[in-house]
Amino acid sequence: MGFSHIWKSHTWPKLVILTICAFCFTDMSMASEIGSRQDKKPINVLLLLPTDTKYMFTHALMFPALEIAMEKLESNDSLLRDYYLNVSYEDTMCHEAMGMKYAIEYYFVKLVDVFFGPICDYTVAPLLRQATFWNLPMVTVGANAWGFTKFRRTVFPMLTRVGPVNHYSLVNFFLEYVGRYNWTKVRLVSTLYL
Repeated sequence: MGFSHIWKSHTWPKLVILTICAFCFTDMSMASEIGSRQDKKPINVLLLLPTDTKYMFTHALMFPALEIAMEKLESNDSLLRDYYLNVSYEDTMCHEAMGMKYAIEYYFVKLVDVFFGPICDYTVAPLLRQATFWNLPMVTVGANAWGFTKFRRTVFPMLTRVGPVNHYSLVNFFLEYVGRYNWTKVRLVSTLYL
């Protein structure tokens, strides 16, 4: 089967969300019971993803995985005790203004504690800069531009990147490979639409 089977079968986004949820809530010593939310406080998750299927990570692919992760969190008494996840979703359309618009709307009515997404670099950048001032974390499979890595500690301290590709490592691998075989000419084929 291998990695290519996982990638093509669209199960990769589900694995990413399960990893995100496990990562985000492992250190919290809380527990939960399904259905008894009246005495619990919400952890407000704002899921900011596009609906357009031309992008690798969309609402249709990611939300079912998030629902599975939520069910697992709620059924495990060792993870959430006094809290439950309250997930809201907005379509960013991968537009730089839309992610920020929704972030501001949810922030001012106090309905966001953590951002899941956005995925597109131009949408991530302004929202992440503002989230840093609000002291709100962002977990995303996006933010793949080099600047997010380079300025991780200084400009983007609230960012947690998860996902299938670390582009900086991929570049280093590629350069090592080209150097090893003394290649002098290289052609790349790329597409946004897989």
